[in-house]
Amino acid sequence: MLTIEQSKASESLWVKNSNGEATIVQLVAGAGSGKTTTLIQTLETGIHNGYDSSQICLITFTRKAAAEMLERMKARNLQAGYVGTMHALGWQIIKSMHGFNKKILLHKENILYDIIRTDFKQYSHIPVDVVLRGRIFNEDEQNRLHYTYTLYKSNNNLIDLDDLIFEATRILRKNPEKFPYSCVLVDEFQDTSPDQLDFIKSMTFKKLFVVGDDWQSIYKFRGADVGIALNFNKTFSGVQRLFLTDNFRSQRNIVTLGNKAIKLSKNYIRKKLRAHQQKTSRPICHIARQNEDISLIWRLYLEKYFYKSKYKPLTVLVRTNHIRKIVESIIPENVSVMTIHSSKGMEFENVLIFGIADHVFPHRWNDYNEEVRLLYVAITRAKKNLEFLSWETDTKYSSFMPFLVKHCKLNYLN
Repeated sequence: MLTIEQSKASESLWVKNSNGEATIVQLVAGAGSGKTTTLIQTLETGIHNGYDSSQICLITFTRKAAAEMLERMKARNLQAGYVGTMHALGWQIIKSMHGFNKKILLHKENILYDIIRTDFKQYSHIPVDVVLRGRIFNEDEQNRLHYTYTLYKSNNNLIDLDDLIFEATRILRKNPEKFPYSCVLVDEFQDTSPDQLDFIKSMTFKKLFVVGDDWQSIYKFRGADVGIALNFNKTFSGVQRLFLTDNFRSQRNIVTLGNKAIKLSKNYIRKKLRAHQQKTSRPICHIARQNEDISLIWRLYLEKYFYKSKYKPLTVLVRTNHIRKIVESIIPENVSVMTIHSSKGMEFENVLIFGIADHVFPHRWNDYNEEVRLLYVAITRAKKNLEFLSWETDTKYSSFMPFLVKHCKLNYLN
């Protein structure tokens, strides 16, 4: 049974547009609000109303999401002209051009690693991902890296994933007939990059339906730009913006905390999620004072709280892979660990957000507003029980701590 919001959204794309322009809908779907269910229902409603399913293109951002979408469609006996990632769609369009014979380079980072280690030996002591993301290169060094990498691709007849989007966009602008679909559905739209937006704009669609939640835009390091979702109604004319605001996942205290957490950001689409689960335990913030030894803090939490707790199994969400490895080295039964980025799209009964600490979370090398969205994503993975684990000294503590002190029950571990 669909909610009123879900039903309205699934029908919105198929209402005839009297002015003859394309019908464009932006669905802002909050965490746990059933966005995939609504997207599938939108597809089914269109087919039921007589829209040619072979004209429908459903774009996802990962192969895993595409597989899930196809599985749900199969269960309801639904089909579409295309279901898959944006990169795979770009490859399909490029291959349609006569004479194209390049191969895809899947692991760009490996080539960049070799180039940096060979041509920039002064940075050999720094992890490559830090070199690439940490703004260590000056402009001249960036240009040299780009030139060497481009030359490598040319010499080996290769095209990388970024090139797929750029090249497919160029083709469609010159040959619009190469896009064989008239209806485009885009999932996880908050993860769109400027190049991917240009790709969408180059498509000759009559109907466009984008689904996402700007509050959960956490992939800036992959090129995602939250401003695309925020300003979507300025990019296209006649956009109808709809919302899904019923959260079916989390108990009420968790939903309320998420609604308050996003306000730490300075730029977001305003909405208020409503919880459908009952109010249970208040979120707890565990605090280790005058200690910054992560291993010791983790052991302290296990001994002072977890072994006595009824909330098991427990999923520990961490900000970085470095902390993940430390926690995993002392892993007890009924505990699993993953980064917040890896947890996106998942849900767990009991969640501990580990590492609310100075320079750790929010991370010193990332945009603060995206760190707030990471906090929101972590909070909204929890269904029943939510905890935080922080460490601080008299002079060093996370800028998230005043918020947590105000809204959580506090438990000092030492």
